Amino acid sequence: MNAEERGTGTPDRAVAHPRASARALPGSPAERAALARRVAAAVPDPELPMLTLADLGVLRAVRLETETETEPETGAGAGAGAGTEAPTEADTEPGSGPEPGADPAGTVRESAARTASGATGGPYGGGRGPDDVHGPDGESGPDGGRETVVAEVTPTYSGCPAMAEMRADVAARLRAAGFSRVRVRTVLDPPWSTDLITAEGRRKLAAYGIAPPGPAPRRAPGPVPLELGAVRRAVPCPRCGSSATEETSHFSATACRSLWRCRACWEPFEHVKEV
Repeated sequence: MNAEERGTGTPDRAVAHPRASARALPGSPAERAALARRVAAAVPDPELPMLTLADLGVLRAVRLETETETEPETGAGAGAGAGTEAPTEADTEPGSGPEPGADPAGTVRESAARTASGATGGPYGGGRGPDDVHGPDGESGPDGGRETVVAEVTPTYSGCPAMAEMRADVAARLRAAGFSRVRVRTVLDPPWSTDLITAEGRRKLAAYGIAPPGPAPRRAPGPVPLELGAVRRAVPCPRCGSSATEETSHFSATACRSLWRCRACWEPFEHVKEV
């Protein structure tokens, strides 16, 4: 289990990225947000490279935020520590911890989340993991703040080993597109489901020879019931379409896939499990 599933410790470090161009990105904030969304959505999945993160449904949000810096209060009303101020709510979210690169002098960053029109987003803050912040600089906004691209990704299952690569790849692609400050945030709530795989993603899986998942099981909130009997289901062969198939191994190359065999064409194939 890595640091992001434990909710403690230092997040996996991304590889070093080349610095983005110093020139300001053209267009309005809405146009820059749309560009960031297109770039992040096109990042391929490390384990299923025929799919993009958008196809897989793990890319939850891409938006622009502007951070402004204000000097901390000093004197009698400064708080418990001399020359410091109590951290803002954004700095004390569960599992987030202090942001890498925070000003040691106690500069308070008031994050004004100005979601540009057309950017995706959602209230996933209750289940955030640690953030990866790439790049010390950012484009200057009209109020003198630093513009940051915030991308939110969700693991397909707890302990997914591809999460570090996903975050690093998203950050690298965005910085290569000219965004100098990128924050990649891991979101755990709501959890990912195979129902989030797009129709295009399912078509790509079948074309590659991997049987796409069926509808995810529906369960009431609370404890997960234990089913002791064998669950019989038909998984059509992605090559010939026959339903005369059988599971040969509940686990394949990754924990989210199983291995099957078609009794009509006798070809083996993988199946993405319903979650």
